[in-house]
Amino acid sequence: MKKQFIAFFLLFFLSHSISYSEALKINEFDLNKVSRSSKSIYAAEIVDFTKAIELNPENYVFYIKRGANYNLLGEYDKAIVDFNKAIELSHNIAEAYNDRGYSYIKLGRYEEAFADVNKAIHLNPRYSGAYINRGHIYHTLGKLDEAVADLSKAIKLNPNSYVAYSSRAATYNELGKHNKAIIDLNKSIKINPNFADAYNNRAVAYHLLGNYNKALFDLNKLIKLNPRYADAYLLRAASYSIIGNIKSALQDLNTAISMDITIRDSAKNNAKFKNIRNTSEFKRLMGVIK
Repeated sequence: MKKQFIAFFLLFFLSHSISYSEALKINEFDLNKVSRSSKSIYAAEIVDFTKAIELNPENYVFYIKRGANYNLLGEYDKAIVDFNKAIELSHNIAEAYNDRGYSYIKLGRYEEAFADVNKAIHLNPRYSGAYINRGHIYHTLGKLDEAVADLSKAIKLNPNSYVAYSSRAATYNELGKHNKAIIDLNKSIKINPNFADAYNNRAVAYHLLGNYNKALFDLNKLIKLNPRYADAYLLRAASYSIIGNIKSALQDLNTAISMDITIRDSAKNNAKFKNIRNTSEFKRLMGVIK
């Protein structure tokens, strides 16, 4: 489930980026799911901000903006260099610390990330995005109650943060509080009906509660919003398998594995696929037979 939670934090390191509205349309942190057109936009903005820096190398905002776009392209080390420079030029900018914290999160450097988001919160105690990033760190480290506390704080600061609601719901799912998760996800979807991750997390909650038809409804919506969301096909395959729709289960599992070969390992011994495990197609997908 942690993978679902991680997805939400792309939205919060873009505090100063011109691409902020574009970033809000991205539903998954996986760079493979960022459109080519979006990548082109981010690359073009890096060129623009590089020119701006050449003209005015003492303007910290340009480094933050360029660093944000490097993050969007998955070039986290380059982003950190820019955020370092921004902080060197101006020590009291919460966004620079929060954005660098996101870079560290993506690199798995959680101790450094934690220090940065704490600094961001110290500089701006009302910075909702920093609480979300810290909530992510807590979640990843298994400190789920602390994660809920930070995400609740983020929601209090910004009641319209559909990402914060969806993120807290992912933590509730980890805690087994699926009905609470659904309440949060209903709010997230009401605020932004096109936020794919909310449908993903609500589908997870319904699936774990055994309400497979509602899970399938959300997964169908999710896949319509983001046809490259491999985990959605995997969960839909599991739901179809459980209700006995063998053909659809195998089709979705095949799609999921074609998008992400590592899914094969998670599916191989998954009890949810017991209804299709003995089919030749399942064995072929698992690499057991050719």
